[in-house]
Amino acid sequence: MNPTPYITHHQLSALIEADYLVDVVCMAEPYFKEAVWYGKWVIQVPEQRGESERFLVSARGKEGPHLRTFKTGYGLISFMWKLGFRTIGLPMEEGTSVSYRIGSEPAAKTGPGATATEERAPLSFEAIRTGLLLLANHGFVPVWSAIQLIKAGYAVPVEVEVTFPHTWPDTVNAIRLTDAGRTTASMLAERGASPVDPPNPIPDWERVISESYIRQKADEGVLAKDIICAKEWYPSPIEPERRTMEQMPVRFPIAEWKGGAGHVTDNN
Repeated sequence: MNPTPYITHHQLSALIEADYLVDVVCMAEPYFKEAVWYGKWVIQVPEQRGESERFLVSARGKEGPHLRTFKTGYGLISFMWKLGFRTIGLPMEEGTSVSYRIGSEPAAKTGPGATATEERAPLSFEAIRTGLLLLANHGFVPVWSAIQLIKAGYAVPVEVEVTFPHTWPDTVNAIRLTDAGRTTASMLAERGASPVDPPNPIPDWERVISESYIRQKADEGVLAKDIICAKEWYPSPIEPERRTMEQMPVRFPIAEWKGGAGHVTDNN
C-alpha cells in the first residue's frame, strides 16, 4: 500500500497518463447563485493496483499539504479539461462521485445515503460545448440544452422586453451567455471547433432564443411579437434577468407593378 495519502497536481497528471482511475467527489450540496453553481468538490485517486486512495492537495508549503477543493462548477470543469478529459460530469449531490479514465465515459456513483436521480445527472462538457456552438451559430438551443448551460454557469435566463414606438412592449423568454459562457465560446472558436447543426429539427416552440436571434428574425421580416419560441422554460426557483431592447428595423417587402403584373421586391 502507498503510505502517502495525498498527491500533487503533477503527480495526478502522471497517474492519469498511466491509466489510473480518478474520482470527483461532491462534499457539499451544490447551490445556484447569480448564474454560477457553487459547491465543494475534491479529486481523489481511489484504491487500485494495491495502492491506497490519495487526495489531490495544493502545493505543499511550510504548513504541509492542504486538501484542494473546488468551489465552483466552472472551475472544476476547467481543471478537468486541462487534465485531458473531454467529457466531464459533475456530481450534484453530497456523497456522490463521478469516475474518470482517459478514453472512457464518466461513470456516476452514489455514496452512503445518497441516491442518483435524473435531475442530478452529471453535466456533460460535450453537451455544453454543443449548446455553446448552437447559440453562436444559430442563436438558439433546445430547452434541455439551455437548462444544462444554466446549471454549468454558462448562461442565465432572461426576459427581454422588446420595445416598439407607440405600442406595448413584447416580452420574450430568452437566454444570455455569462462571462464564463462567452469566454468558453471564444476559446472553442479559437481552437477551430466546427460549427454545430441541431442533431434533429427543433420545433420553433422548443427553441430557447437569444437577442441575436431576435435581430436575425428582424432581418427575415419577422417582428419580435411574431417569433414562436419556448415560453417560461427556465427551471424553478431561478428568476430570469430583465432586459430591454428596441425592435430591430424589419425588412418588409413592397409590391411593384410592372407591365400590369404583380411583382414583389425587397425595399432594401
